[in-house]
Amino acid sequence: MIQVTYRPDKKEVKIKGHANYDEKGKDIICAGVSVLFFTLCNALLKAPDAWVKKKPEMADSLASATGVSYVKCTPAKGYEDYVTMAYDAVLTGVELMASTYPEYVSLKVTQH
Repeated sequence: MIQVTYRPDKKEVKIKGHANYDEKGKDIICAGVSVLFFTLCNALLKAPDAWVKKKPEMADSLASATGVSYVKCTPAKGYEDYVTMAYDAVLTGVELMASTYPEYVSLKVTQH
């Protein structure tokens, strides 16, 4: 199972696990979640400097010591809506995947 956790208050997304799907669809599910994750990372990296307090923190599961992919970004004052829009757009895709393939992808939104 791929577990995606989103903390909107911290603008943080964590992804861990694998789809554990035995048919060809596994590659599509894993690739879909990965594409959405890297789309968010790229959007945050390309955002104007004025939008963020500091450069976004991120790691993919291959480079992360924990084996967890994550991205975290602190919006600058006045640009919270722009950064939130980037997260919301990508997480709408994750939500669709989780509702379509609930046995392989889960999305948890938490404030803690």
